Amino acid sequence: MVEEIAPVARTITTRAADGRTMIGHVVLCRDDDFVALWQVSADGLATGAWVVPVGEALGDAASWMVGCCAQRALIDVDPAGGVEILGELRKAAGVEGAAPRVVSLVDGYREIVGIRAACAEAVAERKQAKAVEWPVDLPEEAPTDLRGFQELARLPKPRADREVAAEALLRCAVTAWVLQRWKETVTAVRRRSYLQELAVPALVPPRWEAELCAAFAD
Repeated sequence: MVEEIAPVARTITTRAADGRTMIGHVVLCRDDDFVALWQVSADGLATGAWVVPVGEALGDAASWMVGCCAQRALIDVDPAGGVEILGELRKAAGVEGAAPRVVSLVDGYREIVGIRAACAEAVAERKQAKAVEWPVDLPEEAPTDLRGFQELARLPKPRADREVAAEALLRCAVTAWVLQRWKETVTAVRRRSYLQELAVPALVPPRWEAELCAAFAD
């Protein structure tokens, strides 16, 4: 039996900096008994969430679950796990497809740190410019796993009836935390005229945005 964890909102589309369309992300987790699927908008809002028994996920529900992933980028600290799960779903559904678009939260974090470093360099070139004070300081080195992000962000373990749902919720929470750090970065850039040359997109870091747009176009 499919468990709907969150009400399904209408599909939220948005525009990238260059006008291209993007929907957002999908989170996939599984254990021996269940597969969890979360849809997450481009700005980090969960818009649909389901937990499906493995037998159904690799059976009658496979086509539907593959459809839930369409035009979205898989997101995780290491997206390889999600890619493997999607491959299993596609095989069960008898659907062939190109390699899915993926977003690594490690790479997204590094993009943010890189933009912040560029901000610091621009400030240093102007003797009268005030240093940017970030609401949350970010270590230069990115965490390398989900638990590292959880510790850095000081996120509690999500509560859920199923462990696989708790794992999906944690990935969503980390995604939202990283996106919030990006929003803070965008705000700082836009408030200072001498940082405008950085031309950062509004919702997500540049390479992250490119993956979301490419996923929608595939």
